[in-house]
Amino acid sequence: MRLAYTVTPSGCHEAMKRPGNRGYPQVFSHGTMMNAHRAVWIDAHGPLAPGIVVRHKCDNKRCIRLDHLEPGTHADNMRDAVERGRVVRGEKTASARLTAAQVLEIRKSTERQVALAARYGVNQATISLLRSGRTWSHLNSLVPPAQAANTGRPRTALRSGVTITHVGRPSPRVLAAGVRVVVRKEKAR
Repeated sequence: MRLAYTVTPSGCHEAMKRPGNRGYPQVFSHGTMMNAHRAVWIDAHGPLAPGIVVRHKCDNKRCIRLDHLEPGTHADNMRDAVERGRVVRGEKTASARLTAAQVLEIRKSTERQVALAARYGVNQATISLLRSGRTWSHLNSLVPPAQAANTGRPRTALRSGVTITHVGRPSPRVLAAGVRVVVRKEKAR
């Protein structure tokens, strides 16, 4: 395949094709539209196995230079993106409602999740996820989730055959334990 390109000061060969919606130049090759760097790799090395992508070592989406390309999995590509700082995380995301400092305060706090959620203007589930380390995981090395304050109510062991009275809907933990639940409605205030 012949593809016009320009050479950048860093040595990348940037395809002169107009980039598609994700910034990768598109070409019609092997009977289908595909990213130019993938087409160049296939022309030089043959077809790729299922699940294999062509990654850029240079982090330049327009680059088609063969020695700047390498095959790998999507997971390899995502790991590269994180290691090279190409992934927007934390307060840099457009949807962030908290700062890193606030997240660290929340993780260290002994206050209940509902109270923290009200104070910071977020949902209680948001507090739960960031305390467990499932969100804002890039801060886990600063305040590991395991060391975050445990502010939940003490849990009692649930045994099968026990009957408990519950106001409202019982939790999945209660139902999974095989406990007989008597649900009563709370009186209107």
